[in-house]
Amino acid sequence: MKRHIPNLLTCLNLVCGVVALICCVQGQYLNSVYWVLAGGAFDVLDGAAARMLKVSSPIGKDLDSLADVVSFGVVPALWATSLMVGLDHTQLLTPGFHWIGFLIAPASALRLAKFNHDTRQTVGFVGMPTPANTLLWAGILVWGLQPTPLPWQIWPEFIRVGWQFLVLVSAAMLHAEVPMLSLKIRPGGLMANRWPAILILLGILLFGWLGLMALVPIIGGYVFLSLLALRQKA
Repeated sequence: MKRHIPNLLTCLNLVCGVVALICCVQGQYLNSVYWVLAGGAFDVLDGAAARMLKVSSPIGKDLDSLADVVSFGVVPALWATSLMVGLDHTQLLTPGFHWIGFLIAPASALRLAKFNHDTRQTVGFVGMPTPANTLLWAGILVWGLQPTPLPWQIWPEFIRVGWQFLVLVSAAMLHAEVPMLSLKIRPGGLMANRWPAILILLGILLFGWLGLMALVPIIGGYVFLSLLALRQKA
């Protein structure tokens, strides 16, 4: 029985991703963010449960990636696309430049497929992890939902190229040959885990100050600390 617990948690992640998609196409953007965050919690728990119960399997690993494609691939692609049409969910399927936002979905799927077969990513990551990329877009979406006019709301034509560029950068970061930090605890005490500890502390402080809007600077800090850790290692 216990061998099914991690897979059950993975399936709950998938369900959260599906509900997030439904919320998004109905224009309930903030609810979609909450459902993805719930899916992320289940994504953390399934791996922890598999390690604790010692029941990891290739099927569980593949199922995890399939669930992540929805929660951390299709959903952020829909967010990016929605932002480019001014958060008007009725315009999502109208042909136009905003369809470039869908690029995040296949880029995330390919990232997850590569992750399952990349032996370099057993301790850390190479390229932006899909959950981190999703949190970045969640933060951007929350900023976009604020009542105060933002640049892309004031100058939509001027910002159009900027949105396309951001989507391309996001997709490229998923496959960048750059080591990125993992939050998994490593042996060696505080010094061996200093970068994740700094990131967690930074995240707590920013989240307490900005709420969900803190996701953008938190992911920015994650990238910066990853590059700083790489520089010191070199």
